[in-house]
Amino acid sequence: MKPMDFPEGISLRKPIVLKKAVTREEVQKQQEQYLEKKYPGYKITRKETWIFHKKFLERVSLKKDDEELIVNFDVSDYMKEYEKKHQLKKIQLSPGVERVELQHAPIP
Repeated sequence: MKPMDFPEGISLRKPIVLKKAVTREEVQKQQEQYLEKKYPGYKITRKETWIFHKKFLERVSLKKDDEELIVNFDVSDYMKEYEKKHQLKKIQLSPGVERVELQHAPIP
């Protein structure tokens, strides 16, 4: 495989786009549908929200037997709505990449 020739969702540069998912429920539903179809039998072990070059990505860690992988979902539509009512704590990991810690207290 060439360095940039990863399947959709595996690379940060080619995340799975969740179209018009503006609520947490819509995000979860679309993720579940995608994962059931593409990765049956895998269990979610962790979720993290990152900003990668201005796109909000939810990185979902999966495990099945001894195999582990991360699937990246573009959750920008949801996060833009979320950010209107909640504060985001951003931690820079490298230039253009930040981890987001969601603050569940609404903005006063």
